[in-house]
Amino acid sequence: MKINKIINQQGITKKEFIIKLQSLEPNVNRIGNIPSFSSIYSYLNCCVPVPINLIPYIAITLNIEIYELFQE
Repeated sequence: MKINKIINQQGITKKEFIIKLQSLEPNVNRIGNIPSFSSIYSYLNCCVPVPINLIPYIAITLNIEIYELFQE
């Protein structure tokens, strides 16, 4: 996925992106918790895989279509 590239193209910081994403209150685990700042930062730095059910929230946050995250 090219989340970081799109973040840079839009001229926002990772911190701004994370705050905006968290404001959508995505529930991505079975207990319904919102991902922490550090978890999302780990996704952005490719330390851990992005949960598939977070992808629509990422697209909404970046104001793009889901498929754009995977285009080359």
